Amino acid sequence: MKNGSSRRYVLTAILVSLIGLAFCLANLFGADLFCTTEGCALYHGYRIFGLNLYAVGAAGFLATAILLIFSLRHAVGPLLMLVVAGGLLIETALVIYQYLFWVCSSCLVAALLFGLVALLALLAFPALRKGPLFILGGLWLLFTVYVSLAVAKETLFQPWALFGGQGPVQVYFSPTCPSCREVVVAILDRYPDTSRVAFIPVSKGTEDDRRLAAALPLLDRPGGAGGVLRQLFEPLREDIEPAELSLGDRFRLWSNKVCLASRGFTTIPQILSPFPLELTSPAFPGVLQRVPVPGIFDQESQSCSPLGDDKPCP
Repeated sequence: MKNGSSRRYVLTAILVSLIGLAFCLANLFGADLFCTTEGCALYHGYRIFGLNLYAVGAAGFLATAILLIFSLRHAVGPLLMLVVAGGLLIETALVIYQYLFWVCSSCLVAALLFGLVALLALLAFPALRKGPLFILGGLWLLFTVYVSLAVAKETLFQPWALFGGQGPVQVYFSPTCPSCREVVVAILDRYPDTSRVAFIPVSKGTEDDRRLAAALPLLDRPGGAGGVLRQLFEPLREDIEPAELSLGDRFRLWSNKVCLASRGFTTIPQILSPFPLELTSPAFPGVLQRVPVPGIFDQESQSCSPLGDDKPCP
């Protein structure tokens, strides 16, 4: 290989291939590098041709690196074409699968690394610039962009709880939603362990913002979070000077709305629980009742839109 620029492309591609090899081997043995999405755990056990996904990725990066090293002194065009096209085909199939089902941030990193190797190989070897490879590369790029945006959304926008723990139960509510008040108060009064419930606020508009801005400074008071949560559903007194939400708080509230929309919900309140809630009976406070999540309130007639003040609750 006499062309200096082509040689630089090949050397860079070798380096990227070795990085991809190390990345796949590390994840194969449980490092979980760049695993920021829920799909990572699902794909870790997936197999192609009987091999773990990361084992297939490691083999692809290793084969590409070896051929690129040999290409510095020998002609390996047909073999390199086969490996690059085969690897790009597998990566394209995987990003399309993620587009249809669950996204995986670590799988995306491997796809981006191999895509970079393929691009460098195309720049270094004019013989690889064939129509089918360009079509395959276009499909890879299209679905990789979508998956990248989906990974960014899932990574950046996490639900923020105003009160409660990181338990399995999540309650999305708005301070100006009467049904939300009914649900939140029922859980506060009748659920034995509210530390397992995350109360996640969704702002419908200006009035919600004002109530949340007034409530946030009070949450740090010892033992007062439950009371503050109840007060959120009461109109603010006129003699209280309105507070303003910080940019960070506005971003957190926006994240909550994004998370709500990502789950396909268009109304609030929403209760996410993997099991029926065990609420104490109003008539017999010491007796637990297993209540199905939809049974706490009438979902059809008492739901509110989370989009704004111009869509009032029933």
